[in-house]
Amino acid sequence: MANPTNVFGLKPVRRRDGSPWTGKATAYSIPSGDTNNYFIGDPMDLAATATGNSAAVTIIGGEFAVGTLPEIVAATLADGNYTIGPIIGFMPTTEASTVYGAASTTRVALVADDPDLIFQIRDDGASALGIAAVGLNAIMQSGSGSTITGLSGYVLDTNGTAPGADASNMLYIDRAANIHNNDATLASTVWEVFISMHRYARLNGILGKA
Repeated sequence: MANPTNVFGLKPVRRRDGSPWTGKATAYSIPSGDTNNYFIGDPMDLAATATGNSAAVTIIGGEFAVGTLPEIVAATLADGNYTIGPIIGFMPTTEASTVYGAASTTRVALVADDPDLIFQIRDDGASALGIAAVGLNAIMQSGSGSTITGLSGYVLDTNGTAPGADASNMLYIDRAANIHNNDATLASTVWEVFISMHRYARLNGILGKA
């Protein structure tokens, strides 16, 4: 039986030490000048020209003062680029949908930015990677998210830039996900990955915005 083909971007499932992910995330700003829609599972990075939010942002039940929300944008997926992790939700404002981050609105995105998280992501289905993919590096392809479910269209790239031994690729394939209807010998497998090019990973210092 073929694997399902529903996509969802990067979904945090646990920490690399085996402990559970408890849903913790950090709030960031996507300003109204950004004309892109954003979805749960989209990988993000600090904006190249980012500062903190230049004006207070009101959410239902509270407010973020000036400078308390770093600005983020969609991560650049090509080899050698960084991410801080995926969006896992949006805080409700008086201006924006909370199912997804609607374009040209002020959005407060919650990002799973812990560099020690493991994520699930489905591959693009273009070819079957097989179990030899475990232990390789990979990048992602962007895709259209759903304004109904709010879920991302990002997938793991199987053939545009095929997985290989390249530490400057954004992802490391840790294993196939042990979930129902997930055959690692077929296309559209759900893989468990961690972020190899994480901006906050403490390997050689933390790299600031470009």
